[in-house]
Amino acid sequence: LCGCQMAAKEGVPDRYWSTGIEQWVSPQVLSKDARDANYVLLGEIHDNPIHHDAQGELILRLAGAGFVVGFEQLHLAQGEALEIALSSGDPLSELPSRLAWDRSGWPRWSLYEPVFSAALQLEQALIPLSFPSRKAFAVVSDGYSAVLPAEIIEGLGDALRFSPEALKSLEAELAEAHCGKLPATMLPGMATVQIARDAHMAWRQVEAGPKGILVVGGG
Repeated sequence: LCGCQMAAKEGVPDRYWSTGIEQWVSPQVLSKDARDANYVLLGEIHDNPIHHDAQGELILRLAGAGFVVGFEQLHLAQGEALEIALSSGDPLSELPSRLAWDRSGWPRWSLYEPVFSAALQLEQALIPLSFPSRKAFAVVSDGYSAVLPAEIIEGLGDALRFSPEALKSLEAELAEAHCGKLPATMLPGMATVQIARDAHMAWRQVEAGPKGILVVGGG
């Protein structure tokens, strides 16, 4: 939808660069456009606090529009722990311990707290979008069926069949994201896992309802 541009050293941005119209837009304009969308993807640099503050602010601006919030940072195996935290008297305080956030591999909880706080205020379900990381090995050996139902694979069809050029581009992106330190032999398997993860997140969010906000990474 747009890229986040820091307007000051602290606080949320007061303008966003729209890649669609190549102009700066205000948060008010951005939220109005987002309300008209079915699904809104909120990207981030994971350890940038301004990005998370901006995500939280935009989520709050979309209150009342029927959006369900899905998180790349949550996976299906955390579903029970998530429900326990959400049913407690203070879910925002319960979430980090119930989700074992400090062992999750994601940046510290305090960075993500504004996003979860805003999502909780929508009074909608919070949706885990990812599959557990241990499933990645099964995807490499068994393909997309390791994490996606057969009807979803059939429905996605050509979306899962990348051209050689698209695969090469994805592998290059993955190599760059890992500072060029990955052996070339690992890249095809990682590309398959990334495609499966993206498809899984899309499936989970669409299954949750016709309007969704996806808190995801930069790609």
